Amino acid sequence: SPLDIFVNLRNTFQVAVSTDNRYGPVFNRGTAQVILNSLRQRNYRAGTPITLLGYSGGAQVALGAVTYLKYALDVPIEVISLSGVVSGDKGVALIDRLYHLKGDRDVLAQIGAMMFPKRWPFMAWSNWNLAKAEGRVQLISLGPVTHNGPTGPIDPVSLLPTGESHLGQTLEIVMSILTDGQAPSAV
Repeated sequence: SPLDIFVNLRNTFQVAVSTDNRYGPVFNRGTAQVILNSLRQRNYRAGTPITLLGYSGGAQVALGAVTYLKYALDVPIEVISLSGVVSGDKGVALIDRLYHLKGDRDVLAQIGAMMFPKRWPFMAWSNWNLAKAEGRVQLISLGPVTHNGPTGPIDPVSLLPTGESHLGQTLEIVMSILTDGQAPSAV
């Protein structure tokens, strides 16, 4: 639908701005400030670790904000990337853990991995690959799930071969990360 196209185009621009060396720092700092303001309005206790959840381009926006949040809060920060299109930039160097959930049929997340050289496997010295080697990036397969829509990770109707809905599986994994500090299965 036209609305889907508009939303995806907007997300693409946000990822592009967040990763841009010229405009990204201002955009990411602004995002971090919005998060900080929200934490303070909700009586955030200093020293409490935080977890950010970003869907699609929102995962890159969350990672972009990590640089500034880490400086402002100096606490452990985890990011849950749900079908995330992420660059692997310096935010990855500062996270304590990145849980990267993506479906096996998620073409946009696959394109995102190809689009950013820092994510390429042979770039061993990149922040992304160093974090992966250190075990701070955990790749989690959602199975035969696409990026969004009727067969995406938050679809309550589509069923996996196990009989569980896509949304049910996603919620189970996210809740396991939030409560146990680990995901049930990794790729």
